[in-house]
Amino acid sequence: SALKWTVYYELEMTKSPSPKTIEKHLTYLRAWFAQHPTWAYKDNKPIIFVYNDAGCDTPERWMEASHGEWYVVMKLFPG
Repeated sequence: SALKWTVYYELEMTKSPSPKTIEKHLTYLRAWFAQHPTWAYKDNKPIIFVYNDAGCDTPERWMEASHGEWYVVMKLFPG
C-alpha cells in the first residue's frame, strides 16, 4: 500500500520514561503493529515520532532503548 502510518509517542510530554520503559513500549509496538505492511519504515527500520521538549536527554534515552533498530524522529527539539 502507498499509504503508511506510524505513532506519535507523547508520554515524553508529561514524563521522562526510562530506557527500559521505552524499550518495553517499542517491543510491544513491534509485536502488535510495526509488522503490518502499512507501518512506515525508513532504512528498514520502523519509524516512530517522539515528542521532545526536554533537550538532549530524550534522544539519548531513545538511542539507548531502541538499540538502533528504530528510526526515531524527535518531533520537537528545543534550542
